Amino acid sequence: MQVPHVEKHPPGNFCWIELATTDHSAAKEFYSELFGWTIREFPMGPNDCDEVATKAKCLGAKLYMPPMKIEDIGRMAVMADPQGAAFAIFEAARQ
Repeated sequence: MQVPHVEKHPPGNFCWIELATTDHSAAKEFYSELFGWTIREFPMGPNDCDEVATKAKCLGAKLYMPPMKIEDIGRMAVMADPQGAAFAIFEAARQ
């Protein structure tokens, strides 16, 4: 697989697809108005970081950082898929 070469992102295009906010409704309204976006929601993150990390390892992932607690925020782990592409998983703390 070849990674595409990107020299710039046209205005309004995503270059980072993560937005940390405590007010999802306000954020959706703001960015819809600002960029004319249509918001499509989809589930993010695992419900059980430890379970997903264990499953990933069984499927051939290499754990760089096993699941760890982030004080009052949640749990996360960092790993690489069998082809070597690094990624992280995050489970939010129950509030």
